[in-house]
Amino acid sequence: MKHEHINYFAVGLFVITMVTAFVTVIILLTGKSGDTESYTVFYDNISGLKYGSNVSYEGYLIGQVEEITPIQKPGATRYQVTLSVIEDWKIPNDSIARMVSSGLLSDVAINIIEGESKTSHKPGDTITGQEGSNVFASMNSAAGDIKLLIGDMRKITNVLTKENGMADILGNVTNILGDVKTFTDKMNASADRIQNILSTRNQQRIDDFLVNMNDASKDLSTLTTEINLTLNTIGKLVENTDEVVGENRKDLRKAIKNLNASMQVISDNINSITYNLDITSRNMSEFTRQIRENPGLLLGSKPPKDRVTK
Repeated sequence: MKHEHINYFAVGLFVITMVTAFVTVIILLTGKSGDTESYTVFYDNISGLKYGSNVSYEGYLIGQVEEITPIQKPGATRYQVTLSVIEDWKIPNDSIARMVSSGLLSDVAINIIEGESKTSHKPGDTITGQEGSNVFASMNSAAGDIKLLIGDMRKITNVLTKENGMADILGNVTNILGDVKTFTDKMNASADRIQNILSTRNQQRIDDFLVNMNDASKDLSTLTTEINLTLNTIGKLVENTDEVVGENRKDLRKAIKNLNASMQVISDNINSITYNLDITSRNMSEFTRQIRENPGLLLGSKPPKDRVTK
């Protein structure tokens, strides 16, 4: 009986060990070895991506795809992919979540390419997504291009095999050669005109023009030098003026004070001066009026009589 209990215990322990190992392997394969944090990625095409697809960071497994939600808008459909990543895993905010496939028959996964930013994403943030290249789609596109090329080659072959196909081609070649000859004749005529323009007489004129331009350039250089000398002289004159003003600053201040005093005296007596000028103007006006009325006053005037005060 003891041996039977020992056997049952050994079998049970073996089964528990295998189940524990199996569960551990499943957890390691799914990337759920502990607490996780969620991030979001948006893609336009998720071919091959599904729930449970691996999420790696520069090739190191850190989580899996938890949910894929289509977001339909007029004219475009995008897919919101929710990722579960190991807790406290630092992901720079300029990282890129790229869809990759290690082989033709391998499952599609998401590999996060590490960025250079010193600031990390927070849980719940959106990581920039990038679709990977689809090998089968590329092959299908290349096959379509080859099919179109073969169709074009068949059309050319059909044209060449027709009865008048080669004659039409030769006719087109003849027309092209005629156009080339016409173009050559026009080029020859243009060359003759250019030769006439570059005759010996015109060449002499061009040489004289270049000589004159050279002389003008020299004169301009001389004028520029003289202008620079004039500017230097003006600069020295300004400096001398500053020195003279600096040396005679006290005298200038004294002259300005005297001028201010004179202006003050004139300002104080301006009323008296204005009054005297007004009286003089009135007297001149009265004198002029009397002369206009009796011009003989200038010749036969008598001295005024003395008034006797009784």
